[in-house]
Amino acid sequence: MTRSTGIIKRVDSIGRIAIPKTLRKLLDIDNEYKVAICLEKNVIHIKRYEGSCVFCGKTGKMKMFRQKYVCSECLNNIPII
Repeated sequence: MTRSTGIIKRVDSIGRIAIPKTLRKLLDIDNEYKVAICLEKNVIHIKRYEGSCVFCGKTGKMKMFRQKYVCSECLNNIPII
């Protein structure tokens, strides 16, 4: 799906572009998550990186637990000490 947001951002002197808060909220990206950046023809695609669970290897929407990707099923099985 392609959507125009009408948001224009300036590239800073070392090549960074800030992702607007509204888009980060929409994609559920916070400071702990990684993004995948891909180039296709003349278009840069930025998407939320979906890692795999460190315990079971499943892929999909992961949660962060102590800087590691964990699926919700394994997260629910982590004993609270």
